[in-house]
Amino acid sequence: MHLFKWQFQSARRSRSWELTIIEQRQEIVDLLEESPSLKPSIEAKLAKAYNKAVIKAERDTGIRYTDFPSVCPYTLEQVLDDNFYPESK
Repeated sequence: MHLFKWQFQSARRSRSWELTIIEQRQEIVDLLEESPSLKPSIEAKLAKAYNKAVIKAERDTGIRYTDFPSVCPYTLEQVLDDNFYPESK
């Protein structure tokens, strides 16, 4: 959700959003280290999480969910990449 906010509301970017992205990335990495059996299904889990993120992003941003891409525009590698922040829309 914060990657969406970063991309679609670039004028409102904050250190708080950046820290949330960093924290959530670390949580995912930690979870995968603790439960390596999740790795084979991580792509499917990303797709499921994406749908939830769109709903949360609409609630937080006021941007209609239909204005977001219908499938996750970020690869798993991008989601987990500490240096990836999507370009503004």
